[in-house]
Amino acid sequence: MSGIVANISYKKTLVEKSVINKALDLLKHRGNDQIGNYTNELCHLSVGNSGNENLIVDNLPYTKIIDKKKIVVICNAEIYNRDELRNNLLKLNYQFESKCDSELILNYYLEYKENCVKYFNGVFSIIIFDERYNTFFIARDRLGVKPLFYSIINNDYMFASEIKGVLQHPHIDAMMDNNNLYEMLFLGPARTIGSTYFKDIHEIKPATYAIISQNGMDLNKYWKLTDKKWVDDFDTTVIKVKNLVSDAINIQLDTNDKNGILLSGGLDSSIVSGVAKNKIKDLKTFSVDYKDNDLYFKKSLFQPNQDKIYIDKMVDTFKLDHKNIVIDNDDLITYLKDVVRYRDLPGMVDIDASLYLFAKEMKKDIDVALSGECADEIFAGYPWYYNPDFKCDNKFPWAKDLKIRQSFIKDEFLNVNIDSYILNKVNNTYRDLVIKDKNEIEKKKLMKLNLEWFMLTLVDRCDRMTMAAGLNVRVPFCDYRIVEMLYQIPWAYKYQNDTEKYLLRKAFDDLLPHDVVYRKKSPYPKTHNPIYRDKLNKILLDIISDDNAKILEIIKKDELLKLINNQDNIYWYGQLMNTAQTIAYFIQIDYWLNEYKVKIIHSKS
Repeated sequence: MSGIVANISYKKTLVEKSVINKALDLLKHRGNDQIGNYTNELCHLSVGNSGNENLIVDNLPYTKIIDKKKIVVICNAEIYNRDELRNNLLKLNYQFESKCDSELILNYYLEYKENCVKYFNGVFSIIIFDERYNTFFIARDRLGVKPLFYSIINNDYMFASEIKGVLQHPHIDAMMDNNNLYEMLFLGPARTIGSTYFKDIHEIKPATYAIISQNGMDLNKYWKLTDKKWVDDFDTTVIKVKNLVSDAINIQLDTNDKNGILLSGGLDSSIVSGVAKNKIKDLKTFSVDYKDNDLYFKKSLFQPNQDKIYIDKMVDTFKLDHKNIVIDNDDLITYLKDVVRYRDLPGMVDIDASLYLFAKEMKKDIDVALSGECADEIFAGYPWYYNPDFKCDNKFPWAKDLKIRQSFIKDEFLNVNIDSYILNKVNNTYRDLVIKDKNEIEKKKLMKLNLEWFMLTLVDRCDRMTMAAGLNVRVPFCDYRIVEMLYQIPWAYKYQNDTEKYLLRKAFDDLLPHDVVYRKKSPYPKTHNPIYRDKLNKILLDIISDDNAKILEIIKKDELLKLINNQDNIYWYGQLMNTAQTIAYFIQIDYWLNEYKVKIIHSKS
């Protein structure tokens, strides 16, 4: 666990060191067992670390001197193939003085320059200062699991693991223009890759590295999905999938820490639990539910059944040390605002709050947890992959009802056609795709759409909520090798016998109980208690009863009143955000505007 902050200025107009210290202090939940700083006339580099021996090092930020010039690295990184990489460099006569990933990353940079990132199997955001050339190397992992935000101010740069760190720069203001508003209302809680809801605050895109010199910042993409003909038959493919998924899980387990698994009783988390149990005998598993949820549960297409019966099957089969964590609905309300601060943006409301509270309880027993999240995007588990009712050309299938989204924005801010806006976002997602088999075009396009939008929203949520709780949660299905393989595997292997994720199920049907293997997909659980909706209604009504409420500068009051009184089910964001969550989203927007003192400005689209 790490948090990083950097200020870079070739004009030598660096901020005061106290600004960097404040920014790093705001990130202390990401790591504060060990804090290190490096400063020269061009930069401030700061990092805070917590965790195991793969992070801890006496030399922090990690620094090497070559020809009397310093090369300095700060990073938020976990390199899972570290042993293989170390052995490669030992053969090249490199010497190591620690086991930390920082030293490994720096040595690979010294050997391979910007191509170093191609060797890393892991999650990372990296900043390296190279005094030999007075340049900075910045990089982010392939799938964007670890965040890195930045802003450019008069050709100076401010970087941080979270937006709150960037905002500490005295010349960066919290502002939102029309385009940011469209991001938040047309797309939210998703974001266009590289953007935020703040004007002029950006995020280094996944699979991207940058070189900063006195000539500016040069951004480069170092990895993308490539289409190759898949030659293996189905049975061979099943074996390859099982081996690769198992390897991804095993290399992310940490024998130096107490390990746990987020177990829902679904296919993905059960696979992670079953594989992990073979390696970690004292493995702990955890599930989450809500007080009195069983009294109000109603099955739906998205959530056909509850988790408990399947969790019990896993616990009995693998003799798991299991704990069920029950969250009170009042706590979801209480933490609705807190999680905005943890994310720095309006987000997935009670789904965020639940994960934070869940992680906070798990942290009492474990240091590292593995999650089954992101398998659905890769193995085609969502209804929109296979159900024709979800066919949604030129739109996002998890946010189909654009008219509802558009209806909230006040007319003076609305100067784009929402259908054209969304079509442009969708088409931009496909712009670099080269697909050889015409029969696979639609499914491969849909996979890329899911990876760059739905999945990124989930990994952003996972990082921000679990880091806020001080828990290191890893997502083995985000191993880029799995993504590369599944992108090439034909659709006919993935979906058979009217069964989604058929390929993944077949790969592990000899490991898990039959009922678990063939359980229909069910999402992360949310509360079904009507008291939650009732309390949200009251909160939002109280907010908009004040005609000077910040949210009413951009949102129509009458539409919010309609939302409060709406008896229909709104699918704001797929299965995760329905009517109650939509109400909570607007509560978060109002809180965010006030808490971050966001200045609202009109601008051309």
